[in-house]
Amino acid sequence: MRKLTFDALPGAIAEILERLDRVEQLLSGKTPSKVKKLETKSAEESMDINEAAKMLNVTVASVYSYVKNNKIPFEKKGGKLTFSPTALETWMKEKNKSKKKTAKKSTSKKNTAKKSTSKKITAEKNTAKKSAAKKSTAKKSAAKKNTLKKELVKKDTGNKEVVITPAELITPQEAENIFNKALPSIYYAIRTRKLQAVEKRGRAQYYSKDELAKALKGKQKKSRPSA
Repeated sequence: MRKLTFDALPGAIAEILERLDRVEQLLSGKTPSKVKKLETKSAEESMDINEAAKMLNVTVASVYSYVKNNKIPFEKKGGKLTFSPTALETWMKEKNKSKKKTAKKSTSKKNTAKKSTSKKITAEKNTAKKSAAKKSTAKKSAAKKNTLKKELVKKDTGNKEVVITPAELITPQEAENIFNKALPSIYYAIRTRKLQAVEKRGRAQYYSKDELAKALKGKQKKSRPSA
């Protein structure tokens, strides 16, 4: 053991401190590395198929099926199947993510289908309403026509009652073509026989076709003696 003088004391203390630092560095450097190695070893320790089935919460047969279809990470060591816990955990996370995505897509498709069905139903209802409205309008129009056809217009001519249906009503202009008579002659016959319009539609006046025919014949008979 060397002797220290008063002058050598500061250098000796510095050396002691330096050695302590080295010891501390060595100790702090070795301990974490050992812990890390142990943790890595325990985490990466391989599992057999039974342990893998328990971790995945499935049957051993399911694990064999996964291996057969290459759906799961595995290794073969000496003819035995081994599994990495870390790899399996990663695989499970990815599988859950995929399930969530699939569920979202399925929900989205269902919502889209519901909206599409709702739109179709609404469109069909609107079409049905329009169709019903058209049918109702057509029925009303047909009912009016039937009412006009069924409606009997009665007019006295002497002791006889002539029944006229709307289908037998014509205008003087139509009579001009039907009877091949000039329009002034037709109006003259109407005034002479004092025929009254059976129906008015706007400015048009409708007369009985039969009565106009009789009036024109009567006009011809009266005109013959004067000739």
